[in-house]
Amino acid sequence: MDGLTQKVVTLTHKVDALYEIITQLTNQVSDHLSPEETPNSSDKTIVFPPSLPNVPQTRKGLSQQEHKDILIDDEYIETSYYSQEPSLTADIQIQRLTAQLTAAYNRIAALEEQLLSKRIHF
Repeated sequence: MDGLTQKVVTLTHKVDALYEIITQLTNQVSDHLSPEETPNSSDKTIVFPPSLPNVPQTRKGLSQQEHKDILIDDEYIETSYYSQEPSLTADIQIQRLTAQLTAAYNRIAALEEQLLSKRIHF
């Protein structure tokens, strides 16, 4: 595996891990902001995965779990990741993954701000 392919694989793992964290944060913020809040619901703690998720499991349900901050690359999902003739150059893949990573960080920051502002009101 050459250096560029390794970078793409590393970025893919990071994006997948961030996607899982964003999904958890979104669910926790939704639970926290729901009108049916119980008195003990503020005792919930945020749990992050101890390690990177299994990539095939993360990508398997992606079409059902599309998110506004995640750029979907249908060709990437449908083709073999290590194919001999990649449809996108490695540089373009790195740019796309970097954009997804940036969007994920921005979404996490927005969710944290929303959660903090909600806690201040309590």
